[in-house]
Amino acid sequence: EKMIEEALAEGDVSSIITLVNEMIGFCRDTGKEERGIAYCSQLITLMRDLEMEGTVPYATSMLNIGNAYRAFGWLEEAMECYQTVEVIYDQDLDEYDFRFASLYNNWSLLYQEMGEFVYAKKALYKALAIVLLYDEAKIEQATTHTNLAVTLLRLGEIEEAEKHLKQGLEIYEENGGEDFHYSGALAAAGDACYLRGRQEEAIHYYKTAMEKLEKQVGRTEAYKRISENCQKAEEELKRQKEEKQKQQDKKAETIQSRE
Repeated sequence: EKMIEEALAEGDVSSIITLVNEMIGFCRDTGKEERGIAYCSQLITLMRDLEMEGTVPYATSMLNIGNAYRAFGWLEEAMECYQTVEVIYDQDLDEYDFRFASLYNNWSLLYQEMGEFVYAKKALYKALAIVLLYDEAKIEQATTHTNLAVTLLRLGEIEEAEKHLKQGLEIYEENGGEDFHYSGALAAAGDACYLRGRQEEAIHYYKTAMEKLEKQVGRTEAYKRISENCQKAEEELKRQKEEKQKQQDKKAETIQSRE
């Protein structure tokens, strides 16, 4: 914020755009909706005043704005942003340009929010085809594998989802396990274990994800959702143990009655 004030005072437009984009991302990840939306409006006004519309830098900023809108529940506005980005990228970038992967990855998250998981799956396979061309983009590959796994889980394709989760988790862990998106992969692994009935594993993944997320950005809405899923897994584990105990008691009673 201090640097934005300095850039404004100096009329350093390039720095203002960069810094405001960073603040939008910060507000998105920490759930600060009012401030985030205000920064989005500020950036859009600035870029239009500078007649940047239709340029690749404009599209990249609009992608960031669309991500914020999506995170804050402004789904229609997010869709408009992504559509604008795609038109500009199609005009000016090679079809395998890495920036397309970012667009498709984030667009898939919007489709997930809208419950359109088939469209999300299509977008993510497009993103994966691109990121796998870039050997240095390991974290982006991990993120794409994770996003795809989340979508596949919602479509009931659990086995395929687990394959992508395994690849994503391995990459994150090979790179120190401190990337911001690692918590999302852990939470997704928890979901997969929950669906498989492996509740103790699910709880472990959920709690690890919560620890990572709280350390990085605090107890955000994402943290609360993971916490709720963890609670469901704990309740299901309790139910499983009670059911197992009942079966054991019934078996013991049967044996006693025979004796």
